[in-house]
Amino acid sequence: MKDSFHRNLIEEQDKNILFIGGGGKSALIRRLNDDCTAQRKKTIVLSFYQQRFPIDSHTIIAADIKNIIRAAPAELKKHLTLSIGKKYENSVLNPFSISEIAKITNHVDAEHMFLEADYCSGKSLSNLKKVPILSALNIQRCILVIGADVLNQTYSKVWTNSSDNFWRENPTFSPLNICTWYSENITLSRLQKRQIPVTCFINKVENTYMGNLALVLAKELKKLGFDRVLTGSVFESVLQVIK
Repeated sequence: MKDSFHRNLIEEQDKNILFIGGGGKSALIRRLNDDCTAQRKKTIVLSFYQQRFPIDSHTIIAADIKNIIRAAPAELKKHLTLSIGKKYENSVLNPFSISEIAKITNHVDAEHMFLEADYCSGKSLSNLKKVPILSALNIQRCILVIGADVLNQTYSKVWTNSSDNFWRENPTFSPLNICTWYSENITLSRLQKRQIPVTCFINKVENTYMGNLALVLAKELKKLGFDRVLTGSVFESVLQVIK
């Protein structure tokens, strides 16, 4: 029997869900979309940054917010899940501004809005502090993804010579130091102050450094007070919930 990513990671009432971290955000959103589609739930995917992928019938592109709001109900009824962008050129879907995204979330009726909030580009840890946590977005839940994009940075020698200041200042950063780093992170502190629950998902790969570390790291992260911590793979069917 497949474990439901939808049932384990979020609640039914969580409409606007922020995705942060690195190493599987987009894949996790696709997996959640699959669960939602199977249950006939309507979902919309919005990104705060440019996305490079071929568009299909599940994508709405319109520079005018009014056109998005007008077209979304019929398209959602037809497809159940939609990606929305402002402009598409050279295989890149350009995003709306934060204020425009807020208008879409307020005026389009869907069970869940999946908001991909940061673009790690190999800097998942340092870029997390740049994620906007705005009251206008009315976030009900945040999902923090910890995958290869994060953990590879903690032991790869490439990062000791990185131009990223975070890695210059933390050349001996180890995987379990992630717990300390997250406990002091300003973005997660903002979420906590707003009483926004955070689901921590460790996207592991079996029989690898990532898979071997996942459970140990999950138990340490649970101590930080996350609403829920899970390990699993976006490509598999088994999830482990850390109590």
